[in-house]
Amino acid sequence: MQLMSLKNSQQLSQRQTLFFHDAKTGVPIHIIGTMHYNPHSIAKVEGIVSSYGKANRLGSVVLESCEERWSATQHVQPEGSKMRSFLDNEFQTAAELAKLYDEQSEKENIRLILADEDIQSNNMRIKKAFKSTITDIVNPWKGGWESIMLDLKRGYSENFDPRSTNRSTKEDDERMHLYLDRDDLLDMEMLRSAPISLARYVLGFVA
Repeated sequence: MQLMSLKNSQQLSQRQTLFFHDAKTGVPIHIIGTMHYNPHSIAKVEGIVSSYGKANRLGSVVLESCEERWSATQHVQPEGSKMRSFLDNEFQTAAELAKLYDEQSEKENIRLILADEDIQSNNMRIKKAFKSTITDIVNPWKGGWESIMLDLKRGYSENFDPRSTNRSTKEDDERMHLYLDRDDLLDMEMLRSAPISLARYVLGFVA
């Protein structure tokens, strides 16, 4: 699994993205966080993936999807179809770019990797979490609300600021540039496109 990097500060410092090297192999990895179906996210994916492809430095494209979901997407909105254009999304944009640059590349094939858990396991986990949350909400005096607050704090520390816990270390301070921050969530360009994202999400669900 490989995503080759560009020594381009503008590409590496964009919001909703993380760039780092694999601890064991040293392979550079560029993660692009997105809001599904969001035009701003789609443009970001297109720009970054194209930059790697044009430089002939694209190794793999990894999607947060599974075989079942990806097959369904390809069936409902195949490349070149009106539905594909109507429900434009970052996953198919990335996959189509990988295919394009793979055809142009003289190097080894650019791999498309579906890296998420299968949808059935994902649904079971979501249902379990939902039931647990409802139980916590209706039991404020039995530790329910305290449990919710602990979950929120843990999520914040794990994803945004490891220094917010009592277990933070000097290494955490030095690695802060590897984490997302509030600006990544409050990106006005992404938020302005959120209504389009929501509408496409609903339409994609019923399509």
